[in-house]
Amino acid sequence: MKEKFSLNKCALLGILLISLNLALILSSYATMLSFPCCGFGSKVVFSDGDEGRPLNSWGCLDRIFGFADTGTEKGFYDEFDSVYLDLDDDKMVSMNDIRITPFAEFYPGSKVARNDRDINLILMSLAKWNISYIDVNGDGIYSLLDPVYLHNKSDRGNRIASGDIRLSFFYGLPGTRVTGFSADANSFALDLLGFASHIPEVVSIRFFNANGNYLNGNPQYDRPDAVYLHIISSKKELEIGTMGLVGPNDLRLSL
Repeated sequence: MKEKFSLNKCALLGILLISLNLALILSSYATMLSFPCCGFGSKVVFSDGDEGRPLNSWGCLDRIFGFADTGTEKGFYDEFDSVYLDLDDDKMVSMNDIRITPFAEFYPGSKVARNDRDINLILMSLAKWNISYIDVNGDGIYSLLDPVYLHNKSDRGNRIASGDIRLSFFYGLPGTRVTGFSADANSFALDLLGFASHIPEVVSIRFFNANGNYLNGNPQYDRPDAVYLHIISSKKELEIGTMGLVGPNDLRLSL
């Protein structure tokens, strides 16, 4: 009887430990994963393998986000439309554009290939949207813990609204949409990058030229290249031809 009681006591302790671990895991997923590395929607932290990589810009303009009007409301963005980072600004889904939301079997952060089902879909502009963030500690400074969104400014102004898209881990995975019942809905958001009114002193979308492709002296973006929402570290970086360096709080925008 004594041995049986001891086994039950150990089993009970094991169950309690498992329950505690599950509670901790679930609570962390409900808010923010702890600096996941290194896929789409993750932020760079000190000593990450890509820290210090040189980043090229596409010139003076940042890339434009657009949506394929595949949803139920034609001519308007809705929660069933697929959203893309249109990296060649040709207003259609083309090779190496990046999916911001899922399309069919393709994950957010994946790059479009020549024979993919969404190739050549027409893209409508999200020009009235911004890249914005929730200032979780209220200090007015964009920092590592602050979640990032593709945010519809025309809908709720500076409040995160239904249909906004998470670009980082916070109350959901990157590439998921906010709903009216989401915990982050109606949160106050600050602008990082405005598409109608460019804010070059804060961030820029840049790429690491992984395979060293150049044409006429200009770096060429293609499939192996990683794309980042890069924090501008100095005014020097704003000059044409000046490279940035991947650093902490840069946001990875590709797989």
